[in-house]
Amino acid sequence: MTADGVIAVVDANMERALRAVSVERGVNPGRLALVAFGGAGPLHACALAEALGAEKAMFLTDVAGLLADVDEPGSLVSHITAEALQPMIDNGRLTGGMIPKVAAAVHAVRNGVTSAHLLDGRVPHVLLLELFSDAGVGTMITEGGAKA
Repeated sequence: MTADGVIAVVDANMERALRAVSVERGVNPGRLALVAFGGAGPLHACALAEALGAEKAMFLTDVAGLLADVDEPGSLVSHITAEALQPMIDNGRLTGGMIPKVAAAVHAVRNGVTSAHLLDGRVPHVLLLELFSDAGVGTMITEGGAKA
C-alpha cells in the first residue's frame, strides 16, 4: 500500500470515529471546526473537514497568517479566495511551510468546507478569538466572493 493509501485509510477511520462521537453527543458533525498543528496535520484536518462537511478548518502557524509581502509583517491578508491563491502556489510566491497549509486550505474550500483559517498559534487564545469574534484574526480562505 502506498503512503497515499495509508493516509486515506487513517483519514477514513478518524472520520468514522469523529462522526460517531459527535452524533453520540448530539453534535452535528457539520458544525465542527477542525484544528491542525504543523506537519501533515493540515492535510488530515482538511480531509476530515471535507468528509464531515465541517464549516471550518483552522491551521495554527508561527506567523500572523498569509502576508502580501513576506518582508513586511504588517501586510497581513485578512481574506483571500482559493481562486486568488492558486496562482501564488503555481508561480512559487508561497514558500516553505506555507505551501502545504495553503494547498490543503484551497482543496478544502473547493470541496465543501466553508472556510479555512491560517492563525498565529503564538497568540494567546487565538482559537477563541477566531471562533467568537466577528472580525476574526489571521487569514480566512474561502472558495470565492467577498467576505460578508
